[in-house]
Order: sequence, then structure tokens, then C-alpha cells
Amino acid sequence: MKWIFLLALLIAMYPTATAQQKSPISVSISTPSSTVGSKTDIRLDVTVTNISDHPIKLVKDLGPDGHAEAANDVLVYDSVGNTLLRIDGPVIKRNGQLYHLPKGYLSRRLITVDPGKSTEDFLLLNHLFDMTQPGKYIVLVRQEIPAFESIPNHEPRYIPSNTLTITVTQ
Repeated sequence: MKWIFLLALLIAMYPTATAQQKSPISVSISTPSSTVGSKTDIRLDVTVTNISDHPIKLVKDLGPDGHAEAANDVLVYDSVGNTLLRIDGPVIKRNGQLYHLPKGYLSRRLITVDPGKSTEDFLLLNHLFDMTQPGKYIVLVRQEIPAFESIPNHEPRYIPSNTLTITVTQ
């Protein structure tokens, strides 16, 4: 009975393996300019670096570069913290309300990134979100790590990037 109590105490003292699991990648986003006109394409560069000691597989769009949204959850917030909705996918009407759904990607592939190496891609924010209103927008992405790379729970994980503030002017 005493050993059960000690075992329970040890388990309670240490966080779970999932909580302690260090991310094998770092995600960085940048843009050529943090201030853009309302009718200008807003390019967002996404760099994912393998910071582990082993090769890792990551999701990427099957087509040419320029579709980083296929492997990343892209989040954009306005100046008061409201989440912008995606405009690149289908629009559905439910109970008289219009909803924009993000574009779904059926043609994704896995790429291998060796330790210390990076992969780069980009996306055009204004093709995904309505950023025509002047103001400040906060942007971040979350890179998907496939389920088989997410030991021990075998569920996909999303590793967040740094955040950027982009100012849209007239």
C-alpha cells in the first residue's frame, strides 16, 4: 500500500510526457514590409527549422511554393482582437447567415527536413483574409506536425510561430 502512495506521489510531482515534450521545430514568419496599402498583395514568408537531432517529416502543399496555408493554420486578428474569417474557400448559407469556409487541400505531401535544416514557403494573406480595411492586424501561423511525429499521443500537433503586426493603409 505504501508503494502505491509513493508511486502516485511521484506521478503527481512530474508533468506528463506530453506536456514535457519539446517541439522538434521552430516556426518563423516574416513579411517584406509591415506597412502595406489596402490593394497590395501581402506576402507572408514561413520558415520552419528542424531543431531536433533527427530528421522530421512535415506537411507541405503538393504544388509549387506559395500555398503555405496548406500546411499551416493561419490566424489573423484585427486591432480589437476579432478573428478574421477565411475568404478563400466556399461560402455556405445556414439559417440565413453566410459562412466562409477555408479552402481544403486534398493534395498535400510529406517532406523530410534534416536536423538543423529549414524549409521555406509563402502565402498571400489578402488572398485568404479580407484585409482591405485600414488598420493594424496581428498575424501568426501554426505549423502542423503529423500524428506519427507526435509521440506519445499520436495526434497532430500545431507549433505556433512568432506574431507579426501588419498595418494596412489606404
